Amino acid sequence: MPYVDTLRCNFLTEPAAIELTTPILSWMFRQSGCERGQSAFRIRAASSREKLLDGECDFWDSGVQESSSLHTSYLGLGLSPRRRVFWTVAVRDRNGNWSAEAAPACFTAGIAADAWHGGWIGGFHRLRGRLSLPAGAERVTVYAASPAMFEFHLDSHRVDAPLLQPADTNHPARIGYATYDVTSACRKGGIREFEFLLAPGWQVLGFPRRPDEEYDLRLAARIFLDFPDGSAREFSSDATWEGTDDSPIRTSHLYHGEHYDARRELAAPHWQPCRLEPDETRRISPPAAPPIRVVREHRFQTVETIRPGIHVLDFGKNLAGWCRLSFTETVPAGREIELRFGEFRKADGSVDLSTMRLARSTDVYHSRPGKQSWRPHFTSHGFRFVEVIGWDGVPTRDQIVAEEVHNDLAAGGHFHCGDAAVQQVFDAMVLTQAANFHDKPTDCPQRDERLGWLGGGHASLPGCAYNFDVHAFYRKWYRDILDGIDPTTGESLFGQTPNVWARCTGMPMHYAHYSIPWKLFLYYDDREVIAESYPLLKRNLSYLRTWKHDGLFTDELNLNYGDWLASEFTPHEPVDHALYFAALKRMKFFAEELGKSTDAAEFAAEAEEVRDTFNREWLSEAGHYLQNPHASQALNAMALVLGLAPEEKRSSVAAFLLWNVEHERGSIMATGGYVGMQFILLALEQLGRRDLVLAIFRRREYPSWGYMLEHGATTLWERWEWRMSPEMNGHNQFAQAACVYFLYRTVAGISWPMPEHGDRVIHLIPDATDCDVDCAFETPWGRAALQRTGRDVTVEIPSGVHAVVDSAGWCDTAGKKRFGSGVRKLVKSC
Repeated sequence: MPYVDTLRCNFLTEPAAIELTTPILSWMFRQSGCERGQSAFRIRAASSREKLLDGECDFWDSGVQESSSLHTSYLGLGLSPRRRVFWTVAVRDRNGNWSAEAAPACFTAGIAADAWHGGWIGGFHRLRGRLSLPAGAERVTVYAASPAMFEFHLDSHRVDAPLLQPADTNHPARIGYATYDVTSACRKGGIREFEFLLAPGWQVLGFPRRPDEEYDLRLAARIFLDFPDGSAREFSSDATWEGTDDSPIRTSHLYHGEHYDARRELAAPHWQPCRLEPDETRRISPPAAPPIRVVREHRFQTVETIRPGIHVLDFGKNLAGWCRLSFTETVPAGREIELRFGEFRKADGSVDLSTMRLARSTDVYHSRPGKQSWRPHFTSHGFRFVEVIGWDGVPTRDQIVAEEVHNDLAAGGHFHCGDAAVQQVFDAMVLTQAANFHDKPTDCPQRDERLGWLGGGHASLPGCAYNFDVHAFYRKWYRDILDGIDPTTGESLFGQTPNVWARCTGMPMHYAHYSIPWKLFLYYDDREVIAESYPLLKRNLSYLRTWKHDGLFTDELNLNYGDWLASEFTPHEPVDHALYFAALKRMKFFAEELGKSTDAAEFAAEAEEVRDTFNREWLSEAGHYLQNPHASQALNAMALVLGLAPEEKRSSVAAFLLWNVEHERGSIMATGGYVGMQFILLALEQLGRRDLVLAIFRRREYPSWGYMLEHGATTLWERWEWRMSPEMNGHNQFAQAACVYFLYRTVAGISWPMPEHGDRVIHLIPDATDCDVDCAFETPWGRAALQRTGRDVTVEIPSGVHAVVDSAGWCDTAGKKRFGSGVRKLVKSC
């Protein structure tokens, strides 16, 4: 019989606050056996869990919906501020069997925009209000919004909550708020103290730097008490609240680190009236992605005393987070312990901070008397090595522990390969991905940047989908990107979120506007994001046309990053044209999906014009794109993959690309950058040369990922080169991990379930390469897996998905080359 679980709202598990717009409900269909799938669903929603369990649905009964979709819009009642909605779903399989209803889930509407009018206070790094609460509330909820980062304390105790709140946004347009359920602590009422610690937080991102006093430390708090009789009381921050800068946190900066004086925990702060501040004019939103948490701990592998009182810890891998200090024995007051975080060591053994640029990446802790434990509040570091100065004796592995900190995304994939070199690359790519999930896909987690660059971010979505559940994460980031587009003119000049630094006029960045909704549809069947973004994308496309002169994109402002950090240069203009052509193809699909046939025809016609221009300008007489010395692997691969190459020239373009990759330099080598590398691998895959893809992953010479590992890397570098100038030499660069999905689909031989003629289809290539593999990944339809040892191949196909065996002579044991869900062995006997 079928069953259903993993109920989510807006692709989050029981969110405590959602926007007051139509939410999306989703679930997982489960069923053992073969050829299984959902044929219908029914959702019921109620105002309480008890009503739902008793069969009542006073908010919504969807009725039986004949659909295989695993998500739908919520069309019921209850979308008023702070209202909780309890819901469940039952599903029917293809044989007419109904599941039991899933265990009820809950989502809660956020507060209305006008609730944030008034009550903004500031002037200090600590703000508190002492409130007399009535007893008997059945629910007590605190909402807090600020452009700054904050931590909430109730009666002098930190409230357990996600870290680095509120979630980062595209803060020129939007700020976030956080929600806290403090019912158990406040049910009895009485005088309670609500306190917020504040620091600049996400505001420091980008360039140029600002003095600390210029950062916005305003905050607004709303406290709601709901009573069993349906009544409610509201309290707000106001002029009666107090503030102080007396705090154990002397300074805390996302880039520079935190200075904490534990002796001040024992001192009575000098509180004074806070300052009333103007209302916030930007949009204020609840979190839309899984929260940032400590996701795992790491003990250092080695410790070396390089000078008396100075020790260097090696945690064995590059990660994002901080160190937790634990003093299990009494220590004297005032001992200063300094922690310096870095990716490298100097020749004298000390930690090298040069690649951090202006980021000081240093935490300082002053001890108080007695046993104590501490972790920083408002900073984060990217590091492998930590230099410890001032520790009494040699620290033990339990006294200084690295805490890995990033968005808590469910791990979705694993890949185990009999080839150690390939496995090393996979492991480094996954570590690189994880370290850069910080409410956006950051370029790097360590230096004075940490921005959500559009080019590397959108290109990395497929690889992230195989390894993590990134649906909500990327949806949230896409909202940030759209916040940077002028809603009237469609103008967009920024290449990163938040929009605080570099202006960009190249398609490698701006293709993200079109690529992300396309990929969210491909990987998560998310059609809603297409409808939501389409009007703005049309205006943006009109704006992008203004970049062309005489039909050609130009780089007059030198704001185009092109195929960034490729080992061999490709001119920017043809790359722009190729990606603009891709954007038009995406818009044509979006228009068709939305029933806008006139728009679709216009996009198709313009795409043909761009194709003609591309071939007229850059297709050489030799039958490939660009002449030497700029005959680019990347551009020829893009022409093949995107369909730019004329049909009669595809064979010559393919022949050039294969020769260039395999023979031109005396060994198999790919020369692409953040744009080109994926297109090169995609083209090789389409041409049936998986052996070349595998060889690129196995390569250990420059330029390659293996070259990085040969030089001790545990995550992937910004550049292909080893230790270039410190200004651009990060060793944990998100975009370099984008190609990890080729290890699943090309090396292992199992693809993501892609849409084909109304179905979701996994393509299997059991003899893809000579590597023994054991891999699996979670999809919205369930688990997909492939194990291969020699010619012994077993696959698992999720419910509602079909598989097609593409390898000649291979089929399942029943002789089928196309089959449905379940676990099967594949044999070479057809």
